[in-house]
Amino acid sequence: MENRETIIAGLLEVNSDIFLQAMEGSGNGIVITDNRLPDNPIIYCNEAFEQLTGYSFQEIIGRNCRFLQGEVTQSTARTAIAEAIVKGEKVSVDIKNFKKNGEMFWNHLIIAPLRDLNDNIIHFIGIQEDITEMITAKMALEADIAHRNLQLQASEFYLDSIFETIREPMLVLDGQLRIVSANTQFCKTFELSNEEISGHPLTEISGGAWDIPALLELLRNVLPTKNPFEGFEMQHDFKNLGRKILLLNARQVHHHGISQDRILLAMEDVTLLRINQQRKADFISLASHEINTPLTSMKGYLQLLRREVAKRGDEGLKGSLEAALRSAGRLEQTTSTLLEIAKFQSGSVSKNLQSLNVDHFVKQIIDKLQPSYQNHQLVLSANSNTELNILPKHLEQLMFNLIDNAVKFSPDANKVVIEVNKVADNVEIRVIDSGIGVSTEDKALIFQQFYRGSNVDARFQGLGIGLYLCKEIVDQLKGSIDVRPNETQGTSFVVTLPISESSDI
Repeated sequence: MENRETIIAGLLEVNSDIFLQAMEGSGNGIVITDNRLPDNPIIYCNEAFEQLTGYSFQEIIGRNCRFLQGEVTQSTARTAIAEAIVKGEKVSVDIKNFKKNGEMFWNHLIIAPLRDLNDNIIHFIGIQEDITEMITAKMALEADIAHRNLQLQASEFYLDSIFETIREPMLVLDGQLRIVSANTQFCKTFELSNEEISGHPLTEISGGAWDIPALLELLRNVLPTKNPFEGFEMQHDFKNLGRKILLLNARQVHHHGISQDRILLAMEDVTLLRINQQRKADFISLASHEINTPLTSMKGYLQLLRREVAKRGDEGLKGSLEAALRSAGRLEQTTSTLLEIAKFQSGSVSKNLQSLNVDHFVKQIIDKLQPSYQNHQLVLSANSNTELNILPKHLEQLMFNLIDNAVKFSPDANKVVIEVNKVADNVEIRVIDSGIGVSTEDKALIFQQFYRGSNVDARFQGLGIGLYLCKEIVDQLKGSIDVRPNETQGTSFVVTLPISESSDI
């Protein structure tokens, strides 16, 4: 049985009209060479080949196909073609060719031998397809991939540099909470090496320090829910390191906006901070008690003197004693504020709340404070008719600090307005002054401890702790405090306390 190549060669020998019509109708360029003639010249090309190359039939016939290759065609394709022709084998290559006008194009070339009945190769047939657009697109894609790989390598180098230079201990975990890598600070802090912990479960290192069910549950939820967490506190007695208090934050790793199955676990060692905070709180508490003891005695003596002076009718001395008592009262309030701040910072705030009628209690506070402010009238409008569960001392401190702040920074005014209203499910307390105001820059910082506004000069004495305590009290009640400029002059401090929250504490 004759093979396909022999049949085709036979058709070619008899110059079959059907065979020629088929080749002429092809959309691909086709050439046939005569292997029996020197240098295997082209003896036939179809019209599609003329259109592909720009050469005419007369310019093509009699030439070797190499005339399309130019001088810069890659050697690998040439070598493959030459070897296939010598061996009489079929070959398929992508080769760079040139048209008559010098324009380069990529040619997908298939060359196959045609044999006679004696199995001699008498012709080669070449089929060509212009794949320039495909190759160009492929090269552009490869260039883009190479560029992106370089960017990725640069980004990874950049991220690795950051990871290694951050002073806080950090770990990268996979979805099974195995350690992918640890930064230098982690290894240094916990006296471990990257090599000995990489690939190990988090729960197995440092004697099981991180084997905390609540922490593991949070970590396992980071990837599936894309839910980071912050401020998880853990305490552990590490071997050779002693007790450490750590605040942990974790989130999914993102690169160029693409989420990855990695968790970044960062930790802050707050051991010394907590020790210093406790020492400071202990000092403030001790100092406050040491001041309050002689202060209470001093107030007692001043009150006795005031009664004696009142009996004698010495108004001048009576006024001096009243001023001394007001100053003692302010000093007592300051030490009380410091003591309460120490309690907040140490977490020892009393939970013995009482149900208070806000309107009545605020009125009692104002009646108590009014004698201390001879140049300012405290004007109250209380219409909330609401009960709150709160420490009476906290509400008193809240009102004293806000009112005292309003009076202090309104030296040219003669009144401070206090409003108490029910707004939805909240009690809203407003303390409105006509003072020097609060700048936009100070608004974000004014509730920080020891902060004093940029427009506060030597006329206004204070430690910058009153508003800080107000914020602590309001936060304890899950409320909010805000400072707002008035339309004309001065400032309004607005405290919002949720009624339901205060009732549940």
